[in-house]
Amino acid sequence: MRTLKKPQERREELIFCARELLEKNGIQSTSVSSIVKKVGVAQGLFYYYFSSKRDIIDAVVNQILDEIDTHAHKIICDTNRSFYTKLLDFVDLYFLIIDRFQPSLITDLYVPVNNKLREEIFSGARLINEKYGALLIDEGIRDHVISLKYPYEMLFMTMHGLTAILHDRFVSKELLLTLLEQSLCLPAGSITQ
Repeated sequence: MRTLKKPQERREELIFCARELLEKNGIQSTSVSSIVKKVGVAQGLFYYYFSSKRDIIDAVVNQILDEIDTHAHKIICDTNRSFYTKLLDFVDLYFLIIDRFQPSLITDLYVPVNNKLREEIFSGARLINEKYGALLIDEGIRDHVISLKYPYEMLFMTMHGLTAILHDRFVSKELLLTLLEQSLCLPAGSITQ
C-alpha cells in the first residue's frame, strides 16, 4: 500500500535521503534511482519535485548552508561566550560540517564537471563567514581584543585567503587557528591552546 504524503513532506523526504546518500557515497556515486529507491517511490515522482540530480543537490547544499547560518548565528549572538570562545566555536562549526562528509564527496567537488557547484558552495560559505565574522570583529573591537587599523579588510583578506588555501588542500584546525591568530594580531596561543 502506497503512503500518501503532503507535497512539502515528500520533497523534504527526498532531500533528506539524497543528503544521506551524498554524505555517504559522494556526488558521483549517488544517482536519482538510488535516491528514489531509498525513499521507496517511483522515479517519476522525483521529477515532479526536482528537474534533475543537480536540482536536488542544490536543495541539499542550500539546506546545509542554512544550517551553518543558523548555528553561526547562535554562536555569535550568545552573550555568555567570550570573543575567543566564539571564534573557536565558529572554527569548530566548520570542522564539524566537514567531518560529516566522506572523503569521496570532497573529492567529487574537484571533478571538473562539479566546478560550478564547488564555487557556489564556497561562495555561500564565504558569505556566511563574512557576515558573522564582521559581527565577531565588532565584538573584538568593542572588547579591545582587536586593535587593527583595518579590521574588516583584514577579515575579508583572511576569508578569501583561507578559501584559496582550501581550494588547494585540506587545512588542519591547528593551521587555521594559527592563521586567524596571526591575521587578527591576537596573542599567540589565545585560540590555539
